[in-house]
Amino acid sequence: MASKKILLVDDDETFRIIIRESLSKSNYSLDEAGGANEARNKLAVELPDLILLDIMMPDLDGVAFLREIRSNPKHKNIPIMVVSALGNPQVVGDALKFGATEYVVKPVDMMLLKGKVDKILSKKK
Repeated sequence: MASKKILLVDDDETFRIIIRESLSKSNYSLDEAGGANEARNKLAVELPDLILLDIMMPDLDGVAFLREIRSNPKHKNIPIMVVSALGNPQVVGDALKFGATEYVVKPVDMMLLKGKVDKILSKKK
């Protein structure tokens, strides 16, 4: 069985390394983007099975990028898990309203994150 593809969009390189190390043990194929522009280019080439998306990025905030992804018919069914240090109800509410499948607040419990990733990807056939 082919491994599920995850696109991690986060400008924090240390966080990307932590996620890469954690999810690599789970037979997931991880691609990374440092921001929305890089993620756009990757989405144009290949559709992932899941997107892990940060909110605070230098080129475009994650909620705006989430809306952009959801407005594209090619991308609208990709599950998106927001993983952000912003935990205030307004941001969480906006992310969920605009199409986030799940929202996890940093610093993230890796077992919790992996469990949510596994659950989302097990539903996606």
